[in-house]
Amino acid sequence: MNSYCLGIVTYKPSTKIIPKLKIALQSDLDVYVYDNSPSKDDFFCELNSYDNFKSFKDTKNTGLGYAMKQLCIYANKYGYDGLLYFDQDTNFTIETLQFVEKFHNTNQDTFIKSGSFFFNSKSSSIEFKKRKLVHNNGTLFNLKKLKQINWHDENFFLDCVDYKYCLDCELSSHSIVEVRNTPGLDHLTDQDNELIPIFGKKFSLARVYSKDRLYDTLSKSCRIFYIALKNYKFYFAMLIFRFLIIYSLFQIYSNIYTYINETLQNKAQ
Repeated sequence: MNSYCLGIVTYKPSTKIIPKLKIALQSDLDVYVYDNSPSKDDFFCELNSYDNFKSFKDTKNTGLGYAMKQLCIYANKYGYDGLLYFDQDTNFTIETLQFVEKFHNTNQDTFIKSGSFFFNSKSSSIEFKKRKLVHNNGTLFNLKKLKQINWHDENFFLDCVDYKYCLDCELSSHSIVEVRNTPGLDHLTDQDNELIPIFGKKFSLARVYSKDRLYDTLSKSCRIFYIALKNYKFYFAMLIFRFLIIYSLFQIYSNIYTYINETLQNKAQ
């Protein structure tokens, strides 16, 4: 048995997630899914035949922060040292999981001392380095360290759950290690229809968000910024401020791009 499990939070997932979960299950990795979808149907019923699969249903959609907290508490309760988290639209392969396992096993001492390992597919001659600000997606959480900071913040519904976690690590002196060159890891392909191109490239922030989500992201980021300043974490505060600027610019561009596109389409009809 692995000393860590795989955890995923879903909301109205597509069938594309099933083959990915089967990859993990067939590699003998225990998989736990927290489904926030409003439907009472068991979307993952075909996976119930696997002994190493368990799903939790929450039709009230209590949010990402709460769901991640529950997954990690459950994993800790049943003796796991870590939980590897992927977003529902992230693609990974057996090579991804083998890479994570090998790196974790080879760097046990580092993992014990760290808050988490953050895996991504960036090509680099530097295999790993410490980082202040990372995403939840692709993160192997050290559950012992996570428990010390009272898990993920359930008051964060969706956006900035990861940055609040990073802030809590910063305040508790828990380092986060970024691990690059991870094979088979793809965060963008299943989001392509939503992303707006910028000079032929696509970025995860280049999409139009609702006013409610926009407000929530900006307000939560400002809250994190304030807490960082209050605790004299000036470099961390600067990183959050930079995110706020970049996020705002992407939203301005995405809305202008969408408005122009829709206007041209309406004129052509």
